[in-house]
Formats: sequence, structure tokens, C-alpha cells
Amino acid sequence: MSGNFIVSKDEFHIEGPVKRWAGKGVSGKAVERYFCPDCGCSTHSILEVMGGAVVVKSGLFSESKDIPVGMELFTKDRYGAIQAVEGADQKEAMP
Repeated sequence: MSGNFIVSKDEFHIEGPVKRWAGKGVSGKAVERYFCPDCGCSTHSILEVMGGAVVVKSGLFSESKDIPVGMELFTKDRYGAIQAVEGADQKEAMP
């Protein structure tokens, strides 16, 4: 389970070095994953299936706890001890 912000490429800027790994997502479309070359921490991904939107790991920001959850993805695979977030759109798979 991870929390993410989804932003346009125009809204995203990262400072410092990152490394890239490219592969395919569950959709079969391209996914580019970026991570810190020093510690290996995932920073963001760019998903072809989402029109090239940038998916940023929310755990990187202390302010993320104050941002409401708008959507939950892959709810069909939700861990049984985790409840749905009230008010958030629920999607069984990638829309």
C-alpha cells in the first residue's frame, strides 16, 4: 500500500539526482520509476496509462497528512485490515 499524489508534468519539479527504471505496468503500458541513487527511496513514477501524469510518493512530504484522499485504486486487492477511506472514489483497478 502506498499513498501518492497525481500531478501533471508541468506541476512537477524535483531537485537532486534520481535514477530511472523502465518497465510495464499491470495495464501492459510503459511505467518509468524514479528513485534516489543514494538510498533507493522511490520518488515518483510516470505512467503511460495515465497520459504521462507524474505519480509522486506522498510519504516524502510531511504536509501530505493534511491533504484529503480523493481516490483509492486497486481496491479489489485491499488488505482486509484496511478500511475504505470515507468520501474517496473507490476503483477496483486502474481506471
